[in-house]
Amino acid sequence: MLEQAYLSKLEENGAAKIEYVKEVVDGDFAEIQTKTKVKDGTEYSINYKLNLGPSGWRVYDVVGGGVSV
Repeated sequence: MLEQAYLSKLEENGAAKIEYVKEVVDGDFAEIQTKTKVKDGTEYSINYKLNLGPSGWRVYDVVGGGVSV
């Protein structure tokens, strides 16, 4: 679903750049907010939720368009 909704759009618009908007860390948990704007002006936001474990930070959830993967 994520690929169909966002990644294919980013691939079609090769010049799209990801902007890191905000990073929030609360103990062993963090959320990274990103956005990108494609050629036609459409803006997409994708947030990554991370957990700090013994081997470092790992993504455990990706939220795009209000939908948690």
